[in-house]
Amino acid sequence: MKEKIECFRCGSDLVVRGKVIGHRGYKPRFLPEQSKFFKLALSTPFLKIEYESYVCLDCGLFWSVTDSKAAKDKIKEWGRKELKSRLNLK
Repeated sequence: MKEKIECFRCGSDLVVRGKVIGHRGYKPRFLPEQSKFFKLALSTPFLKIEYESYVCLDCGLFWSVTDSKAAKDKIKEWGRKELKSRLNLK
């Protein structure tokens, strides 16, 4: 049986699975809003896009998945106070 994928924005089943290709030799990354960008550290605020991505052919919504624990760890380290407070991450 084929997996049915529906757009969670418009409900369409005209959804295509694919992957994001890195830009200019780099793996794709996601930079959360309200992140501190300049800080002396060995890591960065960017999250890896590690899994498949999808696009809805009806409404144009694009989405992907990343590691949720890694995302929380990045926000804890790199998020501004307002963001961490809103997400209840300390």
